[in-house]
Amino acid sequence: MAVNIEIKGNLARLLATENLIVEHKQVETAMFDVDRRVLTLPMWQKASNQVYDMLVAHEVGHALFTPFREWNFEEKYKDVPPDYVNVVEDARIERLMKNKFAGLSRDFYAAYNELNRDDFFCVKDTDINRMKLIDKINLYFKIGAYLCIDFDDEEEQFVTEIAKAETFDEVLDLAKRVHQYAKEKRKKEQLPQKQDDAGQQETSRQSQSSSDSDQGDDEFESLEQDNNGTEEGNPEVGEQQVEKPEQPNYENNNDLDKSDTQQSFSNKSDELIDRHAHETHYVHVPELDLDCVVVNFDTVKKYLDEHFESEALSHFMRDEAIKRQVVKYNEFKNSAAKEVNYLVKEFEMKKSADAYARATTSRTGVLNTGKLHTYKYNEDLFKKVTTIPDGKNHGLVFYLDWSGSMQHIMLDTMKQLFQLVWFCRKVNIPFDVYAFTTDAFTLNVGDNTTDAYDISKMNVCKSWKEHDINVDGCFRMVNILSSNAKNKDLEKMMQNLWLSAVAFTSSQYDYPRRFSLGGTPFNECIIASSPIMKQFITKHKVQKCHAIVLTDGEGYGPSYNVVRKTYFDGDTQKGRRPIYNGAVIRNIKNGRTYSPKNTDGDFTSKLIEYVKDEIPGVSFVGFRVLERGSLRNFFYWYGANSQYNNVDQIRDEIRKNNSICMKTKAFDLFFGLQQSSLSVDADLKVEDDASKREISNAFRKMFKGKKTNKFVLSTFVEQIA
Repeated sequence: MAVNIEIKGNLARLLATENLIVEHKQVETAMFDVDRRVLTLPMWQKASNQVYDMLVAHEVGHALFTPFREWNFEEKYKDVPPDYVNVVEDARIERLMKNKFAGLSRDFYAAYNELNRDDFFCVKDTDINRMKLIDKINLYFKIGAYLCIDFDDEEEQFVTEIAKAETFDEVLDLAKRVHQYAKEKRKKEQLPQKQDDAGQQETSRQSQSSSDSDQGDDEFESLEQDNNGTEEGNPEVGEQQVEKPEQPNYENNNDLDKSDTQQSFSNKSDELIDRHAHETHYVHVPELDLDCVVVNFDTVKKYLDEHFESEALSHFMRDEAIKRQVVKYNEFKNSAAKEVNYLVKEFEMKKSADAYARATTSRTGVLNTGKLHTYKYNEDLFKKVTTIPDGKNHGLVFYLDWSGSMQHIMLDTMKQLFQLVWFCRKVNIPFDVYAFTTDAFTLNVGDNTTDAYDISKMNVCKSWKEHDINVDGCFRMVNILSSNAKNKDLEKMMQNLWLSAVAFTSSQYDYPRRFSLGGTPFNECIIASSPIMKQFITKHKVQKCHAIVLTDGEGYGPSYNVVRKTYFDGDTQKGRRPIYNGAVIRNIKNGRTYSPKNTDGDFTSKLIEYVKDEIPGVSFVGFRVLERGSLRNFFYWYGANSQYNNVDQIRDEIRKNNSICMKTKAFDLFFGLQQSSLSVDADLKVEDDASKREISNAFRKMFKGKKTNKFVLSTFVEQIA
């Protein structure tokens, strides 16, 4: 079974009992950054689940119990080999982990059993008892249950102390003593061997200097040996000859400072790593500087007021055109009153129904004198009281796509937005409307700037960090409407927005240059929505916040911050790199990860899930304008995670209602609206001399528009009620 590395990351956090940052990378060994609390694990793709669990638990043990200490620079321990410290420390942290989590004992037992079968320590066909002491200790605490390892009394004392070690200082002390004991034992074993070698050399010299001419003596010596009962070719050593002791087999074990089993385990562990596996790349959501990102309501209103006043004064034709558009705005406002009142009625009905559904009735303990005459057949003679709990306090934050692709539908989108704003004002729901764009970065600096390009390169994040999602310096969130504004200012601002929407597709007067349509920083908007809505919730004390997104497309490809070396001088510089498929969004605060399937719409959806986890109770409602031929892409980006199985189901639903409403993990509601249906007027408009066919088409068009509006608005109200 394939190992899910992200689940193993959650296992590491649970074992550590803290929100460790767990990374899975193409590294040779696990590492733990004590300061940043980052645990980096190799991608052991070739390991079984039980071995992976054991290795994770082992590394978490180091993270929990091994202190960040450069002991090898301490005078007392600088001569202690690292392998000795590693072996003793492994025994300590594995015992502490098994004591902390009793269930790990089974995992360690099963994993080491599997590793022993695969000869991970390279001890097959090897006499364990003739190995170095540090290797015997290492094998005893890892696979000792499957081996018969002998220790003398002094070695047994070391094993007992290691099994009881509690602190890292004890580990260092034991490693030092074991190493010193091994060196002394080696010296004692090598001393008789040197003496025996010297005796053999002396005997050889004496035999070479003796005379071979006396053959009788040789025969006498041979006869004497035969009489002593010895066999030819296998002489027995006499009393004066020193007996040569049996020497341990130290094949490849001459270096006492190394643990061969530890080295074998490390080498074999490297074989578990899949070098061809795709490395998980983690990106983080940056912390934005809202003072730089947000353009407040008063600033943009002042600029638009000055712009259209100057346009009106520049030429009488422009003045007349602006006046005509103001009249059209007022006409739309009057005609939209029906839809707004319908919204209000639906909202009050839904809200009342929900309140009465949660109502409770209880007895007061006071007799109801009007029912005393029924005491013979009615036991319920007490007055009752019905308690209707207060509903949740709601708030709406709108995010309007202020990009160039919205040029031809901006006015129709504005009409939908204005209806929702008027609805909020009637039912006293606090609201804010932000236009997200890349072409308004000069609004909050006034006319003091001489180089707009320098302003666009400003860092809109509180700090620049490597691996953070890159946010372009041009990105701005313009607060175009707000419930905090006075009614007079709000009305004037809505007129300015109407005039701006018309100016983008007309040459009657000039459009506002410093608040023109730019790119589509959709992902950046979602990142900014988190701190914006947190401030909104705190300011208005709302219990339920709804984020409403109005857009006609997706954001451009995301990128992340990198530090790279220059080609010529090798110096480092800050840059950015595109985020490709397979990247994982990680929340450093709670350790949660979000894995997009692609870097298109699903990346935005994962960012929304990120924000919803940051702000409990927040809901996201999306309004997506569908241009001709974009339905398949719409399903690819959002529909695959909805209740619809294929694009044909979505197409049939749109033909039926001219819109579609989906529910995904990211979006609580996601409306797909046909571009052609936005411009449909719900009022009946026919000329005086219209024919029957023209009147019939007008009625059909009116009912079609009303049907679409009623479906969308009723579904929307049900969500926020």
